Amino acid sequence: MLIVIVQVGSIEIERVCNSVDDSVLETAAIGVPPPSGGPEQLVIAVVFKSPEFSNPDLNLLKKSFNSEIQKKLNPLFKVYTKNKTQES
Repeated sequence: MLIVIVQVGSIEIERVCNSVDDSVLETAAIGVPPPSGGPEQLVIAVVFKSPEFSNPDLNLLKKSFNSEIQKKLNPLFKVYTKNKTQES
């Protein structure tokens, strides 16, 4: 029996997410434990390059993040949506 354990760090996830869209300045990958317990959920915090991107299509961005992370790092990873914006 062969068991392969793949550990992926937040910096690797952030590197992939930073390259997904030209409007993204920086990302932070955060593991958030669900209230009911179980494995942590992957949440990506995004900073955009310009305030012009204050209303991005978050569903499209999430799909892009999921696609690239699953292709380049781990097919089992899934990004969850937590909508939180801060006004300046």
